[in-house]
Amino acid sequence: MGMSVVDARNADPRGNNPVVILDVAHGNRRLKAIIEDAGLQIPETPESFVLYSKPPFIYAAGTDAVGAMYAAYEIAERLQMAENPAFLASSVPSGAHTPAMEIRAVNPFFHTDAFNDPESWYYDEKFWETYLDELSYDRYNLLDIHAMYELISTFFPNCYLYMLKSDKFPDVGIDAAQAAKNLETFKKIVAMAKERGIRTSLMSYHASWRLTSADKEDMEPSTRDLADYTAEMATKMIDSVPDLWMLGFRIGESGRPEEFFRDSYIRGVNNATRRVNLFTRSWLANPFHTRSIADAYPGRFYIEIKYNGEQLGLPYHAMTSNRKGAAPSYTWEDYTNQPRNYKILWQIRSNGTHRLFRWGDPEFASRTMKSVRFGKGAGFSMEPMTSYYPMTDHFHKDPSQFDYFTWDHQRNWFWYMVWGRMAYDPNTPETVWLNRFTQRFGKAAAADVYDTVVHMSRIVPLIYSYRCIGPDHRNMAPEYETGGSLFDFMNNTPLDFHSIRAIDEFVRWTLFDGALRDSKLGPFETADLLERHAARAAAAAERAKSVLDSEKNSEFRDLLIELDCLSALAHYYSNKIRAATHFGFFMQTNDLADLAKAREFTAKAHESWDKLSETGETHYGQILDTLRIRRFVDKPTFTWRELQPSLQKDIEEMDKALELALAGTEPAIRHHPIYRAPAGEYLRITASVLRIGAKPVLHYRPAGGGAPWIEKAMKPVDFENLFEYYIPKEHATGQIEYYIDAQKGDLKARYPSGKPLKRAAGQFDIEDYLYNDAKNITNELKRIDKMEKQKYVTVQFMEDTARPVVTLQDVEVLDFGATARITVKVRDDSALKEVKIAYKPLPTQYPWIEKDMEPAGDAVYRIDLPLTHEGIMYNIKAADAWHNATAWPWLLEETPYRWIDAWDPAANPYDSRKVRIEPDLYWGHK
Repeated sequence: MGMSVVDARNADPRGNNPVVILDVAHGNRRLKAIIEDAGLQIPETPESFVLYSKPPFIYAAGTDAVGAMYAAYEIAERLQMAENPAFLASSVPSGAHTPAMEIRAVNPFFHTDAFNDPESWYYDEKFWETYLDELSYDRYNLLDIHAMYELISTFFPNCYLYMLKSDKFPDVGIDAAQAAKNLETFKKIVAMAKERGIRTSLMSYHASWRLTSADKEDMEPSTRDLADYTAEMATKMIDSVPDLWMLGFRIGESGRPEEFFRDSYIRGVNNATRRVNLFTRSWLANPFHTRSIADAYPGRFYIEIKYNGEQLGLPYHAMTSNRKGAAPSYTWEDYTNQPRNYKILWQIRSNGTHRLFRWGDPEFASRTMKSVRFGKGAGFSMEPMTSYYPMTDHFHKDPSQFDYFTWDHQRNWFWYMVWGRMAYDPNTPETVWLNRFTQRFGKAAAADVYDTVVHMSRIVPLIYSYRCIGPDHRNMAPEYETGGSLFDFMNNTPLDFHSIRAIDEFVRWTLFDGALRDSKLGPFETADLLERHAARAAAAAERAKSVLDSEKNSEFRDLLIELDCLSALAHYYSNKIRAATHFGFFMQTNDLADLAKAREFTAKAHESWDKLSETGETHYGQILDTLRIRRFVDKPTFTWRELQPSLQKDIEEMDKALELALAGTEPAIRHHPIYRAPAGEYLRITASVLRIGAKPVLHYRPAGGGAPWIEKAMKPVDFENLFEYYIPKEHATGQIEYYIDAQKGDLKARYPSGKPLKRAAGQFDIEDYLYNDAKNITNELKRIDKMEKQKYVTVQFMEDTARPVVTLQDVEVLDFGATARITVKVRDDSALKEVKIAYKPLPTQYPWIEKDMEPAGDAVYRIDLPLTHEGIMYNIKAADAWHNATAWPWLLEETPYRWIDAWDPAANPYDSRKVRIEPDLYWGHK
């Protein structure tokens, strides 16, 4: 860096050479006094630090040794950014730095494949040096290891079988020499992590004696023997690895009840020579019995809860209520309730969503890390891209062409950096990221390469959030798969179905002209966003290519390959979403214009998949994915090209739907009615004329009076039985009403016909009734029928397209915690039509409830909601007379709800009749 480091006691402060005084504050009274005399307070929170700049001196004090280390990292980073190192002191701002959360963990897995290979990364000290150096620099403080995992079978063996030998059951597990080697390696890893300010936890994923998936289940021991073995192993692990901070177990899928782990692990910990923290996962575990384990080990028990199932998708807890067909433990259930003898760790399963392409979006990461405070969470544990995949290059056709990395953390350094740094400080400035990009790509290209990565990183999460086949890792691999057929897309349930409108729902709301339709993110808006992210990434990459030679920088060349793939993927999904939406309209209206649009966008989607396949064939070999894609190709690896034949189902579904629409004997006009259109623009009206053989006539006039009808013969288009007419833009003002008719001899038809189109009855199950889906869908279909019974279609030309603006005014807890009074202001230049609040208690077994808010004068709306000790979450939706709609908070900007935390009913904080609580942008209410 152009500077030498000397002992500050021997430094000459004269001149401009910066002098750094760095120590742990509470062990250096003089340093502490200098900082406090400057008016700065040294935080009590562990891993904090204070910087005080008084050129040429920089005084740096850590609350503890880790805090002091972070201070050194901060100063070194500032030195890299400095134009002139001599002025370092003046470039370092004075102030305190405190971690935003207690636990900042990365969650790798130990693979049996690595343990079986003496040359693997597990035994490679250089791997662990570089990996732990990266984690430490990125401010992670926990290495949360889960074990074991078989890459091909996806089986999770008991990790103790691979690292320890039992005195009581000496024949169980691998041979003693290899187990000892594995344990010594693990002890070394734990010690190396501790040297870098990182604690280590270990969670065993199974309670059995099966070494591999090939072992027979009927060879398992009795429950008593297994409990004795597990207790012994817990004791040995704690005593053998003195720096191990936390030991854990997975209840779900272990085949053992919660009582088994309470007996074996608590016994094992109590028999050990020291106390450690214990942790488990909530997955497929009974919350009541899991709490009993915490009660047996109070104050030192953590529960890892899935953040958004086994995916990521959105930068907040999106699964606020149970999802149809999914286990409740994909959500937080009622673990947010108080009192509790455990701390919550949010397990962010990002490896479900991100399996191959690099990711780095600081804004997304910042929002996610702020949301981790939900439910008073202590922190998070984040799966890297290699939790279920190899640590080395298993995907490039020729790995030798990409010499910038040996192991994945060297390739995904920005992923590790952005999550770790945002966890420590969610407001970390952009200069931090640009500095690292400058080190790797040079100053001239840094900003553009950074922009390329950020925008391409926004594609896959949006794909998953909208299409969302399911919350499990095995449900969807958005980077790899087609997402199913048009029917599958049309009937999807988005990740946050309270804030994102599914395609079938969007179609219904359009056809009954629902004022609040656009209060959720819709399919066309989503498709546009996907293409916008791809375009911005491509534009940034083009700028970078003008100053950076991809042939000389293999990392940049690799990014360009990924960008080509992601751009094709974005256009595939954007066009498939559009196609499915038009197909959905066709299924409701039988207007061939919608089918023509569906075919058009389907062709574009298929073309994009072909581009993705071509890029994949050029640069990638067979890609490993045993958790999801194997079910489509019946082997552990795949290529995108191998999935392409499934796209033929789109064509077959459209052909079948057309055949059904054309069946019948009665003359008919099928039409997609238009209720809202831009003012001053041509308006296209289409009509499908079936079984008449005559051209239809469009009749329209200004609405609501006796003006004469304007009659226009509609013209055929290049699609059999389909006709169109464009209403001139000079007529596109105010309101018009129209109808369409056709006649040939005795054959005649009209739209609206006065009676609704016959549709298939809804198919509902018990969950649809439980969560009000059956009621809502039935009511929406009835509203469509009502619109089709009208004599004319009325079009409102939109002269106002501005959405209402909602601002929170006040939140009060009344009646000793029995009522939450929410007051908002809703402003709009036009009259307001609807202002609604949706709310629910925090536990996810409760569905959302929607109510109208009451006007309280001067654009103010207010409502009193029932409140209990379980807390409450809510959001607001508003629409004006023009049907411009909004939601507050808006999901693309912030977590789309506010909440009041749960409290211990025995220690009610609302001990008066009225308590005003302060709203916080990300962390609910204080």
